[in-house]
Amino acid sequence: MLAGCAEPTTSLDTTPATGSSTSAGDDSTSSEGEGDTTDGETPLELCPAECTPLLLPSWTYEGPPNHYTVVEMLRSPDGALTLGTQQLHGVIGLTRLSADGGLEWAVNPGLPCGADCRLVDVVLHPSGDVLLSASAPANGLIPARSLVARWDASARTIRWIRDVTFGYVPSASSRAGELVVLDDDRIVQSRVRGVEGGEVLEVLELNAEGDVRTLRPVIGQSPTDAGWPLLAQPGQGGELLLGHASRDEDSDPIRAASSRLLPPNYALLTQQPLPIVLDDLRVDSAGRRLELARSDGNETITLQVTSRRSSDPERWTISQPMLSTANTRAALAVGPDDDVYVAARTTPRIAPGETEIVVSLDVARWTADGQLRFGATRPFPMMATPDPLELVVDEDDGLIVGTVVGGDLRVERFEQACACD
Repeated sequence: MLAGCAEPTTSLDTTPATGSSTSAGDDSTSSEGEGDTTDGETPLELCPAECTPLLLPSWTYEGPPNHYTVVEMLRSPDGALTLGTQQLHGVIGLTRLSADGGLEWAVNPGLPCGADCRLVDVVLHPSGDVLLSASAPANGLIPARSLVARWDASARTIRWIRDVTFGYVPSASSRAGELVVLDDDRIVQSRVRGVEGGEVLEVLELNAEGDVRTLRPVIGQSPTDAGWPLLAQPGQGGELLLGHASRDEDSDPIRAASSRLLPPNYALLTQQPLPIVLDDLRVDSAGRRLELARSDGNETITLQVTSRRSSDPERWTISQPMLSTANTRAALAVGPDDDVYVAARTTPRIAPGETEIVVSLDVARWTADGQLRFGATRPFPMMATPDPLELVVDEDDGLIVGTVVGGDLRVERFEQACACD
């Protein structure tokens, strides 16, 4: 809901974004989300120059303590929210909220990976069940483990667990990656398996009952650090999309790549090298890949959002600077009209003589063809973790943020608004 909005403008309260487009010669049509605003259409920017963009809370859920981070937040067609959280001492939590933020249930599914258990991803099965990907890192001579579990949302119990122990390789970090549901009988977990002298990215395909259908190595490379995410999304054409750290030689810096695999054999179709490891990967309704990366500088983080067509060529890239002394993962979401949203935890520089650090939520929004529409900042005391927040957008363009405040789970919905004199 926008209050007091009038004629369009490019004035926003975040630092102006800079962008580049390589879509010259792009033969995409209006069905791909192209097209500029013309007379009589909805204004591009949501707030006029004399107005201040705001994030106005509409509801808040405050949950129990002992939380560390929100790993994933998913929105069902009925508006319900499912959150996967990492709690203290390896405890993993699942929480279901109604569309207006009311608690429906909260459980600890009890994955058998002990105090080192780390939740990696949560996805929804077409049946309504919840699928989880988790890892337990190597500990001394104890090798790393990877788990996939299906939690029955009706019976509220674990239906099955697929638990794999990796071989012990001291020079590499074996770990689980994100999950993708290709259809109701094809569940795919991305993984990194350490091998002597390097690592192998592989995909594990399970059927709906957790039986292994395919285990396929797809990419071999020099070892990368366990802190880099292994992202996965289903492509519109049935392919599997991966965003992952990449390294050619042990002495090379860690970079990134965006890869496309074709089931059922998961042949590598294309691999696009990237200069920065991705924070997030999404796919919009037209099948375009959206990639979010982040770099830091002198009291500034710069978010880089890239849109690619299904055949890999870059369509546009936006760089969005944000004032911050902290550098943590940002979140990416796609709105109901394919607008692109990012949200980040920022800590602007402390003024001379002040001691209190102000933690803020920074949000920016672009059209599907990369035009900035909205940007706003508000204080929000999120905990300082490597993965501090998750973001989803509802059918009314409400922004729902899942995070941890003072160890307590918090989910809050914001409306985009304009304050005008």
